[in-house]
Amino acid sequence: MKIQMKKYKKPVIILIFLLCILTILFPFEHGHKNDLGSFYEWIWYMRDVGLTNIYQFKDVNYFPFFLYILALFGLFFPNSINLIENIYRIKSLLVVFDYATIGVVVWLLKKVKIKPWYSLMILLNPAYLYNSLFWGQIESIYIFFVISAFIAGINKKPLLAIVCYVFAFYTKMQAIVFLPGIVLLLLPGMYRTPKKIIWAGITLVATNIIVVLPFIANLSSMYSNVLKSVDFFPFLTVNATNIWNIIFLNNSRNISDTLYFGIFTYRTWGILLFCIASIMILIPIFLNTLKIRKKKLNLTKKYIGDFFLANAMVSFAFYALCTQMHERYLQPTIILLGLAYIFKRGKSLLALYILTSIGFVLNLEKVLTYLDTQQVFMQFIPSPLIACFMMALFVWGIVEIYKGKITKHP
Repeated sequence: MKIQMKKYKKPVIILIFLLCILTILFPFEHGHKNDLGSFYEWIWYMRDVGLTNIYQFKDVNYFPFFLYILALFGLFFPNSINLIENIYRIKSLLVVFDYATIGVVVWLLKKVKIKPWYSLMILLNPAYLYNSLFWGQIESIYIFFVISAFIAGINKKPLLAIVCYVFAFYTKMQAIVFLPGIVLLLLPGMYRTPKKIIWAGITLVATNIIVVLPFIANLSSMYSNVLKSVDFFPFLTVNATNIWNIIFLNNSRNISDTLYFGIFTYRTWGILLFCIASIMILIPIFLNTLKIRKKKLNLTKKYIGDFFLANAMVSFAFYALCTQMHERYLQPTIILLGLAYIFKRGKSLLALYILTSIGFVLNLEKVLTYLDTQQVFMQFIPSPLIACFMMALFVWGIVEIYKGKITKHP
């Protein structure tokens, strides 16, 4: 098997590396003006007051890890004119994380004896790179750390998984939706071993301290800024085509999620729906995890595929059911669905992956209109129609989880 691996291992790695270099050297110009404008301002704040004091500015509402990347990027452009003319090149750093994710996927595929060429069905998917290449947003960073944490957990490296997950959280708070998945991977192998639990706790605390250490004197401002950003757009949806876009049509962008329906606000209803859906999604993989750990079996390809599919649909549930959703928040679902197909196979799962990717690109392009498609969306593809399409895919994904009921393992 090792001899066969050599035949296709090196070419795919070389191809991925060359594509990465090409993308870095020649990034697509422009991007989302508001987001890139904010990144420019934050770099300039750092030059005025220093990195450690940047949270005195209330509009700086990202966690530290991305600020470190901005600080690094700013070193290459000494004056404001040069910086603003080249701010779109921040996408070159962001896309590195897209390729790094594919790199750890290739490593995993090699580990379980699946051809690394399958990684290209994710990398060459326009839905995978759109957000970094065209938009210039930072989801690629925390997704890299989430996928790395999952792969570390699958390979029984709990401390590495914890470090990666902490980095993910301190990049984007949305990483919290993957915490149950991390716990499912790590806890069954640790709960009977106090020594492992102690080391896990030490690693968790130490990693948190290291990440926020430069801001230790301004922690309250950091958490205040980031937590306030949760309600920065207190509407039923922020351009995400989800269930609220179906119920309230095009008005969902203008309706506050603090309004009451019955005894709860719309925001609370969204959270409740997400929690209920997540429990339904995770029950099968939870039962399988208990079964495997109890019998001390190695993780099978099918279990890994089930695990990726479950977390893909948890991410989808977050996008589909919660309020205040941005269109970009579906991005983790794309790579996780791709991984689920690679490990599980099946025409139905492949179709789900392809159609979800199409829906995601439609949603992103409707907002950014990088390809100048605004008239097409206004006349032929209204948001509620895309929302119906996406919600149908969401239901389809849950059906895929339960289609085989509980996966049987030897």
